[in-house]
Amino acid sequence: MTRLHGTLVKWDEARGFGFVLPAQGNTDLFVHVSAFPRPGSPPRVGELVSFEIETAPDGRHRAVRVWRAGGAPARRVPSIDAAQTRRLRHDSSSHRMLSRIAYAAGVGALLLFATGQLRNVDFGDWSLRPHADEARNERIAPVATIAADDRAAFTCDGRTRCSQMSSCAEATFFLRHCPNVQMDGDHDGIPCEQQWCTQ
Repeated sequence: MTRLHGTLVKWDEARGFGFVLPAQGNTDLFVHVSAFPRPGSPPRVGELVSFEIETAPDGRHRAVRVWRAGGAPARRVPSIDAAQTRRLRHDSSSHRMLSRIAYAAGVGALLLFATGQLRNVDFGDWSLRPHADEARNERIAPVATIAADDRAAFTCDGRTRCSQMSSCAEATFFLRHCPNVQMDGDHDGIPCEQQWCTQ
């Protein structure tokens, strides 16, 4: 499109429009403030401008895409429609959701790793063990050791209570090998703790 030169001959600051007189011609052209580049100082009567001519819907000509002396031509800023706005919001929301999922997964993996490491940490005389059975067996071991000759001396003969035992070794044998015994009330694997197998 042909670019023309002219002078701003009239300007109404309050209403935001004025008229340009082309250098070659004697008919003023309407010009709106939106045709001037932004940001910039307000248009001034008498300033030299270059512009393009466009036909308005009412059939009259007007100056558009005004280029002020020493400046750059006005550029059209593409508008964002409602669909694009919704799409941008959706993309931003999806990005935030993925960030939250990644963060939660990272924290979960860290907790699992830390828990696995703590199971093997030694704290002096005791350790954190993964299974309660191992700890229980370790407690039983000192009091429940039965010599081979003692095992030969004990037999399951129907006794089931601590009052019927004569030693910790005998009570431990009955608890481990004989049915229906009632000598481990707290189910910790140590029989007759108040009578025979005291700590």
